[in-house]
Amino acid sequence: MVNKVSFVTKKTYTDNTEKLIIKNGFRPNIDKIKKAKRIKKIEKEIDFKDIKKAGQLSFDSLEKEKELKKKFDRKYAPKLENAIRSMNRSKNQLMDILKCNDFVFFVTLTFDKNKIDRLDDTQTRKAFRYWANTVRRNFSNMTYVAVEEYHKKGGLHYHLLLGQITAEELGLIDSGKTVKSGRCKGQKIFNISKWALGWSTATEVLDKNAVKYYLSKYLTKGKIDPRFYGKKRYYTSQNIIRPIVEKFQVPCNKEINIFDSIDLDTFNIDYQDLKKEYTVLSRDIGAVQ
Repeated sequence: MVNKVSFVTKKTYTDNTEKLIIKNGFRPNIDKIKKAKRIKKIEKEIDFKDIKKAGQLSFDSLEKEKELKKKFDRKYAPKLENAIRSMNRSKNQLMDILKCNDFVFFVTLTFDKNKIDRLDDTQTRKAFRYWANTVRRNFSNMTYVAVEEYHKKGGLHYHLLLGQITAEELGLIDSGKTVKSGRCKGQKIFNISKWALGWSTATEVLDKNAVKYYLSKYLTKGKIDPRFYGKKRYYTSQNIIRPIVEKFQVPCNKEINIFDSIDLDTFNIDYQDLKKEYTVLSRDIGAVQ
């Protein structure tokens, strides 16, 4: 119990709000971490040898097949859990960024198969980055956040929020169409003349909070898509604003409790798991002052 500490992450946002994330636990053992990394490296080498032999394997019986399946499940279940945790981290990081920035346009960019191999993720990612960098070179104040999504027919397309740029600079053209449903029903839909690799739509941001949550949903819309394993889930311009993050540790025992030093009357409890000793608090700094 002596080594137990409270890990505290403090995030301060541009809208004058603050979030505290508190998790009680134990300091990591550096020697154990190094040992675990060595073991993982050896396991990867063994896995590679097994993969090379995969085409030569044959099952002698149904029992052996079941045994191998159980081994497979034990091996990959933790990887699935890691993928879920990674996705949730990405979503939380994205929400932090969206909370710190204002945007004026919601944009969707798709690729024309006659202009680019839209099923080649390397090509489409490279093409998107080139377009975004080109626009930013011409209009350096522009900010953007982009989320990838796979089309039903395969291939990536992009959903973006753009800020610090005008309709004229972006080259918006009235498409003659309007939003057909939802709270933005009847709103004009534009096309982007500066996007020449496929189709594009752009609408003006009317409800800032709603559109931010809408963009973040694209991270989890496809649930755990294996095509995103080990890939970035969102992209931002270099000039995007992020929250100020401070991290510190406080001893946690019978005599010292992190919550004794926090004025809980000024905070809202956003989430709490007593079993995992995990708490998320938030407050409006301006209201406190």
